[in-house]
Amino acid sequence: IPNREVRFVYRNIFRSWLEQGLSSNRDIERLVKALFSGDGVQFEHYLGTLLLRNTSYHDSGGRQPEKLYHGFILGLLVHLESRYEVSSNDESGFGRADVLLTPRKAGEPGVVIELKVLEPGETVEHALTSALAQIESRRYEARLEAAGATPIHRFAALFDGKRTYVATPERMSPGAKR
Repeated sequence: IPNREVRFVYRNIFRSWLEQGLSSNRDIERLVKALFSGDGVQFEHYLGTLLLRNTSYHDSGGRQPEKLYHGFILGLLVHLESRYEVSSNDESGFGRADVLLTPRKAGEPGVVIELKVLEPGETVEHALTSALAQIESRRYEARLEAAGATPIHRFAALFDGKRTYVATPERMSPGAKR
């Protein structure tokens, strides 16, 4: 979150939207639990559920649809700021990770999320594999390692309109074979 004004927006407006507009804070809690436990199946389920219920298919149009998903995920996670640095497009390793959850206390889990939008003609499996390879080759976890995060969970999140697919190094999304 780049400055105080943007932090205010995320902290107050998004929190208000989450409390009023999203179907269940329990779903957000479960999504966060899945992230910190490295559970790609549950992260995919709750991210997909929240996205399906709270966005329009038309929201993802435009020249840079990844920004919608990026903002949506940051809005879901901003409430963690007291325990985690929630960062977006910050340098780590050899590049800029889409989303990093860096613990403020060593020994807590850290999270790297690489976001992708399915390109025309691209397979889900290829896009997820490519996103995981990007996390690995660019060493996005370097910042988390420096903060003493343990364990570190890596997620590739792929969006195709309102469809959501998630892969971890241990698990490819069941829908990836499409």
